Order: sequence, then C-alpha cells, then structure tokens
Amino acid sequence: MKDLRGFMTIGQIRQMIDSCDNLRDKVLIQMLFATGMRVSELVKPTKGANPVLGLRTDNVLWGENALIIRHAKRKENPPRRINVDPGTLQLLREYLEKRPGKSDYVIPIGRQMAYNIVREAAERVGIMEVGDPLVSKRRHPSPHKLRHSLAVHSVRKTKGNYADLIRLQEQLGHSSISTTASYVQFSDEEQRNWYDGLWKEEEKDEESQ
Repeated sequence: MKDLRGFMTIGQIRQMIDSCDNLRDKVLIQMLFATGMRVSELVKPTKGANPVLGLRTDNVLWGENALIIRHAKRKENPPRRINVDPGTLQLLREYLEKRPGKSDYVIPIGRQMAYNIVREAAERVGIMEVGDPLVSKRRHPSPHKLRHSLAVHSVRKTKGNYADLIRLQEQLGHSSISTTASYVQFSDEEQRNWYDGLWKEEEKDEESQ
C-alpha cells in the first residue's frame, strides 16, 4: 500500500530548492521532482549499483524538452525517453555553463551524496519526516520521496485518468501499469465526498421526476 502522506507538496519542494546555496543542489532536487527519474538514473553510477548509466550531457535533448535514460543492459531495458519542462532545462543549462570541471555526467556525484543533499535541504526548511508512521517505516526525506511526489501530484491533477496513467508509467519507467495505478488512492475526506455525491445525484433525479 502506498503511503498517502509519503510525499512533499510543490510548495515544500520549492522551499527546499530555495534553501540550497549552489546550483548543483538546486538542479538535483528540481530534476528529481520535475522528471520523476530515479536517483540512479540521474547521478554518476558507482560500482555495484544498479546497471543504470547515469545522465550524461549528451542525453539531454535541448530542442525537444526531453532526456534519454540509458541502461547498461539494453536488451532488458531499452533507452527510455522522458519529458522535462523548459524551466528545469533552463536551470540545468545555467548550471552546466557555470560549473567547474568538464565531466560527461550532468551531476557527477554518487547516490549517497545525493541522498544527503535532499535530506539536508528538507531539514533546513523543517521537513524532518515524510509520511504516515502507520504505513511507512522509511520516512526520511529522500530522492525517492521526490519521485513519489511527482507521481502523487500527477495522479491528483489528472484524477487518475487511465490514459494519463499510461503516460505517467512511461515517464517513471514502471514495467507494469499496476505499479503506477497504486498511486490512485484517496484520503478519507475524498472518499466521503465521493460517497455523499452519489446520494446528491440520486436526490436530484428524484426531484426531477
């Protein structure tokens, strides 16, 4: 069961980004949320990690507002194209123009450092834990929580429309639509409003007869 509270709001994520004192950290948080990509798909790969190649500068399709995610085992995981918004690309371009060094990787740091950056940014703005303790044991702010936040925001924005779920599945790289559909959950208040709405429609039908 997905944790209904295991996500951060757009406002909280913006606060996290604003709290960062360097462009690299801003880009890291922004890209993890705006694209929903896995942290291993963004940062420089490390030995023993998942067979993901990390995002390189030549994987950024500037004119198409898209990124190419590549895996080492291409037969099992062919390259995946995901969308990215112009604002995030502009921030990325600014970072790449100003950063020191000439690494082929967009963000040449390891996964652990990425975790630390996200967690520290959250703590600076008062986000110490994310989620429901009755549902989730791992409630520290993390890169995965940013990915989860995009999924929840998308589902709520589109009301769980099936066609939009397919699009979200492709963006997140889920192998099964059932994984993506698990984000379609409702709060107690939403369930109550839905149920009450059934009877309001019934009352309207009776009055019209």
